[in-house]
Amino acid sequence: MDPVVAFLKSLVLIWVVYVLVQAYRRRRAAKRWAKAPQRDVSGLVDTGEAAFKHEVIRTGGPLKPKHRRLVLRDNRLLPKPPPDPNRRRWPPPPKVKYLTEREADRLFGPSCARATAM
Repeated sequence: MDPVVAFLKSLVLIWVVYVLVQAYRRRRAAKRWAKAPQRDVSGLVDTGEAAFKHEVIRTGGPLKPKHRRLVLRDNRLLPKPPPDPNRRRWPPPPKVKYLTEREADRLFGPSCARATAM
């Protein structure tokens, strides 16, 4: 067999193994992040100890057992999962400021709000 063909076959084999390993890692990470979101409720009770520390938020199924009403939750209002320390991401771009603080205070101050309401 030609050494170039053998080398190309080994490169293709390495690439296929790499793709399979990456797919397995993505699937495993997706399973980890697919857990039900939890909310820390230990600080809600002012007196005494809280009976439980974390509340598991159901995002599907019936609202109560043996009921037909379904749970509908807006994903934007659920607690955000902590960032995965193993995933490296670029930092988000800085937000565009359309008005300076001084201009915003002048335009949206209480005296202007009363004048426009009349």
